[in-house]
Amino acid sequence: MAVLHGLWLAKTDLNYSINFSVFLTVAVLSFLICYKIADCLVEIKEKEQASWADIIFLFVFFVFLCIPASKINQDDVSKGEFRTLAAWQPPYTEQGLNYNFGKNFENWFNDRFCLRRMLNECYIMAKYYINETFVYKDLIINKKEKTCFAGNDREVYQNISRFSEKDIDNIYNNIANINNICKKKNIQFFVLLSVGKESIYPELYPKQYLKLNVKPEKDVLIEKLQALLGSNFVYAKDELLELKPNHKIFLATDTHSSPPYTTSITGFSEYSKLINAIKLKKPEVKPIRLSDCDIRKKNKVVGNLVQSSEFLSNKLMEKQRVYKVKKNRATEIYRENFVVDKYEKTPVKVVMYENKEAGNNLYAVIIGDSFHRRFHYFIAQNFRKTATLFRSDHLDLIISDEIGEKVFNQKPDILIIQSTENNFYKLKNFGALSEILERQKGM
Repeated sequence: MAVLHGLWLAKTDLNYSINFSVFLTVAVLSFLICYKIADCLVEIKEKEQASWADIIFLFVFFVFLCIPASKINQDDVSKGEFRTLAAWQPPYTEQGLNYNFGKNFENWFNDRFCLRRMLNECYIMAKYYINETFVYKDLIINKKEKTCFAGNDREVYQNISRFSEKDIDNIYNNIANINNICKKKNIQFFVLLSVGKESIYPELYPKQYLKLNVKPEKDVLIEKLQALLGSNFVYAKDELLELKPNHKIFLATDTHSSPPYTTSITGFSEYSKLINAIKLKKPEVKPIRLSDCDIRKKNKVVGNLVQSSEFLSNKLMEKQRVYKVKKNRATEIYRENFVVDKYEKTPVKVVMYENKEAGNNLYAVIIGDSFHRRFHYFIAQNFRKTATLFRSDHLDLIISDEIGEKVFNQKPDILIIQSTENNFYKLKNFGALSEILERQKGM
């Protein structure tokens, strides 16, 4: 039934349309099959002297077999599982017979059958009640403390090395090279290191993950970059630790500090430290103050768990104060996704803003991961023009010549590279940016 469902639906550019000739064939075959099943059941009743209870059981059994195929999910992306669903692959293609059709169909059906999300929630529920701590998707759930951590932050928490001495030298040399090019071209260059949840709440981390009693290579690199960049290296860990006794720094339902396009006290603190560092070099910049923000306490906030599991989000849900500027003066003027190398499923999102009320003619470019989405529209309030480049992963591969032509066709006054602690090691391959900055015609 599911195979036929896939055959009679033909996907157009915008939606799905019905192939009526195939649909008619499926309808006729379905009627004949149902008629034959009913005839067989009557024959069993007459010849085998079976009870009506047996007949009803067989009928219900066959009906239940049809339920998974009764409604096929047509979405391209699973919002709950953060991944692209398997696409329908026909048995015949332009190249001829698809010899992998069986495997392709299995992947397609397993991703899209009816009630799959409900079964997934039941599975999560069972794991939650059986385990004190468990891993779901890329999240480590601590049921006792009612919070979650990113799975790829575990090594940061445990002080497990992601760097070699060569990696540290490569990252330092890349940043130093970009810094030298920016000095030569009169561009103010900043590095913003966003603080991870495990650095603020180590006491909530599951106890079975033991920390190594060594100095993390991350701290060695931070000290070297602080010495290189001075106040242009922004790391707000101390400020957030001071706020910790009286504020909720991170959501229980997320590994970020707030939902996208708003910010929390965490994002606002990092923004404030960054913009004040910029103001030292560019006095015409006017930072946003708390009095410029509309502060609301949301009863339900969107986080990783809210999107992936309704059951878990309800178990860990909490209230949080979120910040938005009272008057958004930045207007989005451009948005496009760029595929860099082979990473088609995680394109680079380039968004540009214009702010005619900024009071300056500065152009700022910020390159970062999912953390900078929490306050990049705050940054856009401060400059005449702002370009933001976002990719949740593969930060080391975020720049391409095509993006460089679009973003750096005009010389920026300010360049910001933002990274989280767990992505810090990826800056070792960030040399493409310095090459693009060096040869860009507009600069």
